[in-house]
Amino acid sequence: MLLVYGLRAQSQPVPYTLEDRERLIRLEERFVALDKKIEAQGASLTDKIEAQGVSLTEKIEAQVASLTDKIEAQGEALNKRIDALSKRMDEMQTFLLWGFGMTFTFMLGLVGFVLWDRRGYLKPVMADTRELMENGSACCGY
Repeated sequence: MLLVYGLRAQSQPVPYTLEDRERLIRLEERFVALDKKIEAQGASLTDKIEAQGVSLTEKIEAQVASLTDKIEAQGEALNKRIDALSKRMDEMQTFLLWGFGMTFTFMLGLVGFVLWDRRGYLKPVMADTRELMENGSACCGY
């Protein structure tokens, strides 16, 4: 029985005509043309992306170089300001040393003058005290 059904299936005509064959050939040609077009557009798009990537890389490198130059310029300006500040601090230190030196010199001179004046002031008092002691007069009723 299977054999009968198998022969029956083979004996039926195939609904495939010459027109269908030509239609499939045209479709295949269209698919091939469409495939080529897609590949060409893909290659074109890849080239554009690579060109933009190169352009973008160049722009980034230019910006990095510009930023590096700005940072170096600011570093140099900062170094100049630090050097100027260091010079001002040295000048201030020199001024303070001279000021303290003059102040201490003045103080020592004043102490020396006070000691010299005290000695000069005490001589007459000592002389009067000796005179009073030699004369034998007592002070304050003693």
